[in-house]
Amino acid sequence: MVAEVEAHGGRIDQVVYCPHRPDDRCACRKPAPGMLLQVADEIGIDLSQSYLVGDAATDLMAGQRVGCQLFLALTGRGWQQLLPALYSVDGFTVTRNLMEATTHILKSEIRHPNAMDMWSAPHFGQRHQPLSAMGSF
Repeated sequence: MVAEVEAHGGRIDQVVYCPHRPDDRCACRKPAPGMLLQVADEIGIDLSQSYLVGDAATDLMAGQRVGCQLFLALTGRGWQQLLPALYSVDGFTVTRNLMEATTHILKSEIRHPNAMDMWSAPHFGQRHQPLSAMGSF
């Protein structure tokens, strides 16, 4: 995943995962927001100013709990997770894949009222925080 994103000019700042089984009921396994809170603390991001792109309803549920702007990518498990997400998550954008989600995010950032200031160095990309990937085994 990291290599694919980097091959297209993107960047993933950190990858975290939950090593627990679902029946462990830990604070980090999605839909609990533990991994997001961990990343926010470790790299100093404001989750309410961040985007979360996932392929499962549990991804979106974790992001909703911390105030992220949410995207469901239909690749991976996305198609199977669309209906569960519609029943369990308030307000998210559906995209065909990660590239479409990224394009949507960039277009919305460019339309921001302070876009010229935001996209000029050294402020490039600082309105919304870095993305991190997270998963469960």
